[in-house]
Parts: sequence; C-alpha cells; structure tokens
Amino acid sequence: GRPPRIVLSYFGTVEDVVSIGHELGHALQFTVAGQARDGLTFDAPLALDEIAPAFTELLVQDWLIEHEPDPRLRRLYAAKRVDTAIDAIFMSTFLTRFETRAHELRATGEALTDERIRELWLDCGRPFYGPPVTLPPNWGLHWAMVPHVVHERFYSYTYAFARLIGLTVHAQYRRDPDELRSRLLDMLALGSTAGPAEQLALLGIDLSDRATWLAGIAEFERLLAPLL
Repeated sequence: GRPPRIVLSYFGTVEDVVSIGHELGHALQFTVAGQARDGLTFDAPLALDEIAPAFTELLVQDWLIEHEPDPRLRRLYAAKRVDTAIDAIFMSTFLTRFETRAHELRATGEALTDERIRELWLDCGRPFYGPPVTLPPNWGLHWAMVPHVVHERFYSYTYAFARLIGLTVHAQYRRDPDELRSRLLDMLALGSTAGPAEQLALLGIDLSDRATWLAGIAEFERLLAPLL
C-alpha cells in the first residue's frame, strides 16, 4: 500500500534527469501492480523488470530534445540517447556472455583465479570494442566495478532484452499514444500472475518472432539516422 520511494544522487545534470526517468519507470510498475496484486504477486518476472524503465527513459529523452532551443544541445541529447541504447543492448550482452562463460568454466571444476577472470573479461570485451581499440591489460580488472556481476548475477541480460522491447514500445507509442498507454498499464498491472510471453502479447509483441527484435533495431536506426 505504500508508494514507491526513489533514492538516487542528483546534481542537476542531464544524466541525472534521465536517471530519474528510468527509476520512475520502476515506480510506475510497482505502483500499478501494487494496486492490482497482493504482496506475493505484484513483482513482475525478472525478464520484464527493466521494460517500463527503458520506455520512460526514452520518453524523458524525447522531451529534453523536443524542448531544447539550442540545436547543438539537441544533437548532443540525441547522441546521448543513442549512446545509452548502445550501452544497454551491447554492453549488457557482453556482461551476460562474460558471466555465462565464467560460470560454465567453474562448473567444469576449473578454478577462477584472478588471472583467469581477467582473461575472460578481455576475451569477451574485444568483440564489443572491435579491432580498432587496444584494451590495456589492467582493463581485465574492470569486471569488479560492475555491481550486477557480483550482487545480481545474470541480471544484465534484462537490460538488453528490455531496451529492444522498449524501443518497440516506443515506436508503438509514436503511432498511437492513447492506445498504447492503456495496453501498457494493463500489462504492468499483471505483476507475476502471467509469464513474460503472455504479458508482452498484450502489447502485440511475440517473443518467438524474429520480427520483434528487428522492430527494436529499426527504431534504434530511426533514432540514429539524424546523427549520421
């Protein structure tokens, strides 16, 4: 019955404003589901936890770009929107691959020494950055700075999943805001009473259809196009 609380550091930067937009997505989900469900069923399945935040974050970025009079800053905000999407999709995929490989090796009985973990991090990071970037050896320690790897194991994939779905939802919102709004609220109200596939079907999203993910990429390309 209590409203959600948002706790974060705020210094008035654009990143801080976008962060508030992200966390308000969580608050929206908890509020809507909390009103419709009990304490055991209000929390959504893990795969869906970041969809509302990904969508509300995009809405805040849209507002900042639309209301910024300085064309240089508008372009900067648009670039930041794309950069955030790249980080959410590709960096999260990199983190998930690193975690998967580390746990697979440990399951075989191999000791995950400091040196071996560094090697894994570098091996998974090279495809992310590509051949033009030379990664220093000490960068292999960077995994220890990612709290999700330590405290929320196998959570990172939800960011990539949610950003692509959020981009698809964003495209739907542009076409018909009112129609999307009602369906999205209905989905958020389900909490954990239905699985991810069933919940997203309310938005017309089929997780088994490759076109679902291509729609998210297409929306990303639309956001990127003005910067090229």
